[in-house]
Amino acid sequence: MLFQVKSPLWPTVPCVQVFDVLKILALGADLALIGRPLAQMTVGGGEIAVEMYLNYVKDDLLRAMILTGCDNLGEIRKNILVK
Repeated sequence: MLFQVKSPLWPTVPCVQVFDVLKILALGADLALIGRPLAQMTVGGGEIAVEMYLNYVKDDLLRAMILTGCDNLGEIRKNILVK
């Protein structure tokens, strides 16, 4: 299991690719970092590329939430994942 121990003092913060954000949150992470892709967008295309990427991440997460029946981030739970 990826996230078995949750510390009340330290959040669980994995760095993921965009398509893993919902999965990581469902497994119990407090948030998901997408720093590497953002750095790549910054170097490759500047401010416009970063804005486009953030919109893509937001839209992808919303689509995934719709497909799994989650109306908000608080409803993302492990039971939405399929083994």
